[in-house]
Amino acid sequence: MNLKQTFCTLALTALFTTATPLLAHQEPTEAAAQYDLADSYYMGKGVTQDAIEAVYWYRKAAKQGHAAAQSKLGWMYQNGLGVQSDTNMAIYWYNKAAEQGYAEALRQLGMFYAYSSEPKEVKLALNLTHKAAEQGDAKAQLTLAEMYNDSRVAGEDAKQAVYWARKAAEQGDAEAQHNLGLIYITGQFVAPDLKQAYIWNSVAAANGHALAAATRDSIAKRLTPAELEAAQETAARYFEQYKPN
Repeated sequence: MNLKQTFCTLALTALFTTATPLLAHQEPTEAAAQYDLADSYYMGKGVTQDAIEAVYWYRKAAKQGHAAAQSKLGWMYQNGLGVQSDTNMAIYWYNKAAEQGYAEALRQLGMFYAYSSEPKEVKLALNLTHKAAEQGDAKAQLTLAEMYNDSRVAGEDAKQAVYWARKAAEQGDAEAQHNLGLIYITGQFVAPDLKQAYIWNSVAAANGHALAAATRDSIAKRLTPAELEAAQETAARYFEQYKPN
C-alpha cells in the first residue's frame, strides 16, 4: 500500500469512527428512562407532543414492571389517548400497578368500581381508595370523603367524611379546601362555623379554585370586623402551611 492509499484508509477510518455515535439511535432500555421519555412525549417536553409515541414508551416501561408506567398506560387506555379507548385494558394495567401498591392506580380502580350495582365491587372500591388515601394521595382522600358522604357507597359517616376532607385540604388540594369550607357553611357533619368556612374558601381561592373566591366574599359580609381579621390571619397562615405538593 502506497502513502496515498494509507492516508485515504486512515481518513476513512477516522470519519466512520467519529460518525458512528452520531448515526446510531440509542433507545433507552431502562424502565425509568423509558417512562421519562414517554412523559416527555405525553407532555411535549423537549419533543413534539405525541400521544402515540407516549403509549409506545409507557408500554415498554410497563412491561418491565414500572408501576407508574403501568398506571399511566391504564390512563391512556381509559381516555383513548394515543390508543383506542379500552376499559378492559385500562383495568388490566391499573391492576398491574395496584398490585405494587401504586396509589394513583388504586384510586383509579376505586373509581371504576365505586358506583357498581354489585355490593362486592362497591366494597372493593372503598378498600382500594382507602389504600391510596393512606399513602397520602390527596385526590384519593377527597374521593374517600365523598364516598363517606354517599350512603349507597360507604354509608354516611360524618367523622370519616370530615377527616378525609381535611386530610386532602391540608395537602393543598383546592377542591378539598373548597369542599371543607362548604361543610362548615352548611353544618353538614360538623357544627356550622363561618370563620372556618371563610378560612378554607380563602385558601382554596388563593390556590386557584374558581368558585371559592365568591364564596369567601359572601361569607365575609356575615362576619364581624374582628372575626374577619382573625379569619384572614389564619387563612394566610394556612395558605403557607397547606400548599399543593
